Amino acid sequence: MRLTAKDLLMTSAMCIGPAHQPGRTSPWRTALWCAALAAVVSVAQVASAGEAPSDAVWPRFRGADGSGVYRGKEAPVRWNGQIGEGILWKTPVPLPGYSSPVVWMDRVLLSGADEQVREVYCLEARTGRMLWKSRVGDEPGPQRVWKHPSYAAPTPATDGRSVFVMFAGGDVACLDLDGRLIWHRKLPAPENTYGHCSSPVLHEGRLFLQIDQGEPDEHRSSLLCLDARTGRTLWSVVRPVATSWSTPIIVPAGDGQQLVTSAIPLVIAYDPATGRQLWRANCMEGGWWAAPSPVFAGGLVLTGTDGAPLCAIRPDGRGDVSRTHVAWSASGTLPTVCSPVSDGGLVFLLTSAGWLTCRDVKDGSRVWEADYAATDRSFEASPSIAAGRLYILDSNGVMYVIAVERRFREIARCSLGESCDGATPAFAGGRIYIRTGRHLWCVGR
Repeated sequence: MRLTAKDLLMTSAMCIGPAHQPGRTSPWRTALWCAALAAVVSVAQVASAGEAPSDAVWPRFRGADGSGVYRGKEAPVRWNGQIGEGILWKTPVPLPGYSSPVVWMDRVLLSGADEQVREVYCLEARTGRMLWKSRVGDEPGPQRVWKHPSYAAPTPATDGRSVFVMFAGGDVACLDLDGRLIWHRKLPAPENTYGHCSSPVLHEGRLFLQIDQGEPDEHRSSLLCLDARTGRTLWSVVRPVATSWSTPIIVPAGDGQQLVTSAIPLVIAYDPATGRQLWRANCMEGGWWAAPSPVFAGGLVLTGTDGAPLCAIRPDGRGDVSRTHVAWSASGTLPTVCSPVSDGGLVFLLTSAGWLTCRDVKDGSRVWEADYAATDRSFEASPSIAAGRLYILDSNGVMYVIAVERRFREIARCSLGESCDGATPAFAGGRIYIRTGRHLWCVGR
């Protein structure tokens, strides 16, 4: 049940009693009433603003800032799905998807879809009970995609009041936290193998969608900004980049903020309010495609993909910064799908084949490498950092827990016993939420 300010105020009134009745003026009642009223107003304002403790929310793809770093002090280290050890609950998910779960306090949200149906699910974080499921759009999807789960590849975003979803064929929607549809738009289906895969990014009342397709000189790629309340287009800019499935990030720079995107061949930063291009760096040339998302760590934008170097860009430039603000670049084995993750001092890169590389954020030098390659598994979920540990999840549902240190040290291997399609785990409230092919699991207490 979701309490409103009116509910809280009425409850306070019943508990304290009337502050003033004819012939019965009571100073202490008046004082208690005023204190209760102030507390209720404060609670209502916090609820209205969607505020929540930072360790209790994981509101978008790879957490609040898109970095894949969980700021809470504790995270589970050992569990076993086959015998139920360390498993709080697991709940069947009706439809498949690559989309990752997101968390806001007591609610876990995710999407699922097939060729005909697109749905949004809301589960209770403590018990895994399905609170509601809502369908988005009435018509079948307009295109087939390469893999079945790709119909729901983009991860939702939430601000604690609404949830924003996108699907492969172009359906974009906003629902409230009780599952009621607020608005729905049908964007053109992109002409690429996977459909829409970039996840929506919510920032200060704006919803950003990176829609890249074609080749750079075709100018068919775009960045779209919608009003989060209404779905109305606020601005749209054409991008001189190739097809990508990367998700943008918001980067603090100077006294403002930037929306940073990564694609072949350019990393481009925009003003989130207007869509004006702030800077661009031609450092992704030669990449096969851009699926890994950039991260911001140690004051640098870090991005790269297979075939292109890993680049570190200082975000305080303007115009073409290719020669002036690329702090360093490093060649080597780079991921095709998984996004990098960094604690600010070290950055970790994971390939789909299972090659894990640790580099120094300051200069890009290689610190160590580890080989998790095997013929019976792959890695498509992006790595995360929590409580000083690195978490990487393979396609068999095995999580490898590794120390975030300058020397490689594996801490644990934990299996769910169920295959994973590629969704990245969410960390919130000291728990881990992992989507497998058939279930959503909650690891922790």
